[in-house]
Amino acid sequence: MDKTTKIMLSLVLAGGISNLIDRLARGFIVDYIDINPMFQFPIFNIADIYIVFGWIILVIHTIKYTRKQIRRQSNA
Repeated sequence: MDKTTKIMLSLVLAGGISNLIDRLARGFIVDYIDINPMFQFPIFNIADIYIVFGWIILVIHTIKYTRKQIRRQSNA
């Protein structure tokens, strides 16, 4: 497993576990970051940010890996 995959998995798991702990301890997830005065956007928390960034890293990494594989096949 490469470094990028480890970072992505760490972010997604940290965010997911954090939200799970909130859900088990309180019965709901505490959301406290509100940017509605600037944008029409839902309230969220740091765990949600970790999950989203983890998935963004996964998508970017997958695209780069796929392009590299296509180049290798076309050069062979």
